[in-house]
Amino acid sequence: MKYEIKSALNPGIFKSPVTGKTFIIAGDQPWMEVPPETTLDDIKWVPLYKSQISQSDAPKQVFEVEGSKGNKYTVKQAANDSWSCTCVGFGYRNSCRHVANCIQITKMCKEG
Repeated sequence: MKYEIKSALNPGIFKSPVTGKTFIIAGDQPWMEVPPETTLDDIKWVPLYKSQISQSDAPKQVFEVEGSKGNKYTVKQAANDSWSCTCVGFGYRNSCRHVANCIQITKMCKEG
């Protein structure tokens, strides 16, 4: 059986050692439970690129930040006031301290 996954992130297979269930995972999509015999060969990845993102997600503000280990990340506030970050944590949790810090700085600037 083939599964088509539309995602900005490359999908993978996760087999839970606790429940024994198997899932297709891609950090920006909900997990999809699949039969235990599913392999990566059963997955067709359709990469989503920035050009496929709606104009409502166009950047309103862009911040270049440095992580605790010196890595550089880009934090963006979209026109619709949603936030994103290029760090791995944001890819998995849809939140991170880089975004939290930029939100705090933005609020402080508005307060004057």
